[in-house]
Amino acid sequence: MDDSGEKTSFGQIVAVMGAILIAVGIAWLVFKNWSSIPDILKVVILLIAVGISYTLGVFLRIYDHEKIGESLIILGGLLYILSIFLIAQIFDLSSTLQTNSMLLLLAWVGVLISAYVFGSSGNLVVSMGAFLFWVSFQHMALLNFGILDDLEIGLGPFLLVFLVVGILFYGLSLWHHSRDHKFAGVYRWWTGFYFLLFVYVLSFQAFLPLVWPNGLVIPGASFLFIIVFLALAFLFLFVGLVSALNQRKLELRSVLILAGGLVLMLVLILSAASISGKLGRCDVLYCNDFDTQNGCNAANLPDQICEWQQTERVLYQRDGNNELITDTYCETVNCRNFEDIAACASAPSKLNCRWDADSSWCREERLDDFSKYDRTTQPCGQYDNNRDSCLSEDYCRWRPSRGIGGGGDAPLSLWITWIFANIMLLLVILAVIGYGVWRHSPRLVNLGITFFVLGIITRYIGFIMDFWDYGGLSLLFIAGGIILIFGGWLIERWRRKLVKEAKQQEEKYQDYW
Repeated sequence: MDDSGEKTSFGQIVAVMGAILIAVGIAWLVFKNWSSIPDILKVVILLIAVGISYTLGVFLRIYDHEKIGESLIILGGLLYILSIFLIAQIFDLSSTLQTNSMLLLLAWVGVLISAYVFGSSGNLVVSMGAFLFWVSFQHMALLNFGILDDLEIGLGPFLLVFLVVGILFYGLSLWHHSRDHKFAGVYRWWTGFYFLLFVYVLSFQAFLPLVWPNGLVIPGASFLFIIVFLALAFLFLFVGLVSALNQRKLELRSVLILAGGLVLMLVLILSAASISGKLGRCDVLYCNDFDTQNGCNAANLPDQICEWQQTERVLYQRDGNNELITDTYCETVNCRNFEDIAACASAPSKLNCRWDADSSWCREERLDDFSKYDRTTQPCGQYDNNRDSCLSEDYCRWRPSRGIGGGGDAPLSLWITWIFANIMLLLVILAVIGYGVWRHSPRLVNLGITFFVLGIITRYIGFIMDFWDYGGLSLLFIAGGIILIFGGWLIERWRRKLVKEAKQQEEKYQDYW
């Protein structure tokens, strides 16, 4: 290109590629011998890599190679995040949720500082991405909640955090906009992302019973976490509103739309509590659900007998100092514990044991024809979709409904809430797209259309799962394919038109995002 363009010649591009190849070659040599390098030297190497990336990026931007320089600064931010986790691995830090959340805190704060120091919108985006993971991990760590744990806590507290973070970022966008700072567009984009994510999750019928599985109850740690973020959100919102008002850049229309949208979103998540306890399975407890000797021995299960067991085993150590470990657990007594005909005949009736003469062992009488199995006649199965009755029995446990399908058993309140959630999703999408066109931000327009397409695809998949039969399924595939092809063409035309309109005055509004 000539000097009036981006001032990047073909030779310069080749030179940069050569430098990258040299760096990759050196990195390969370093990591090939990584295990033999002293720990302190490893840390120094990682810090040098981050420093070189930032330094080269700054120099290239000084000499008018803006895009290449920005890319290297973003690379520095990513290397910084990678270095934090590699250093944690070098010094063998624990891999608990709290430790990972602390590492993520260091990651997003460090990249955020570099974003403001170097004026890098790209690093701000990287920082906000790391922030999303941090806020999720920190919330789970406070609740002592694992990623693969049962959702007994519910999705409600997590969704409320996303909603509050969206308010916080909106306040930051107002403050930056009042100062004509290019980061305003980045915070505006993330505001739209969190609001869209909030309503998008609630638009799934399968997720709604999991929002408040135990009623409108928020654990203490989660409540404190939400309150702290809510205080920060209103502080930044107040500062942003005052600053924008003083600079005469307060857009009253957008504030009123946001306030109305927040009220509707709060109504939506609170209305999900009306479904609590109306959709789920009631299952019998097992002996291994009891972790104390008194609870195990006192367990009165309808078809099980529990006994507390204590066993010893040797824990072998590399240094030869082996330890004797005592394991305690609650074990189920089954028919195989009775070794002869007489013992099998005298087994408690609840175990339903009989002697198998062919194999000479005591076995449980089982239902051979599973088509005759009826959960409504089972001790706990009769309380399916009724949490209060289920929990009234000491031997039953409640499992909130999860998964896709089964819409025919859904109560009316679930259908009403689901319809309301999808209407809200459409309204928020239209609000984000409209705001993007008004603020001349192509990225906001693309964000809204992305969630619109995701909503169509996921609703289509949901209908497939609800009508899973060969005839109906084939018709759904054919009709859906036609709709998606035609709809994709229309959506792309619509997207290009909106993006073109947004780009026309993008430079005028200094909206780099």
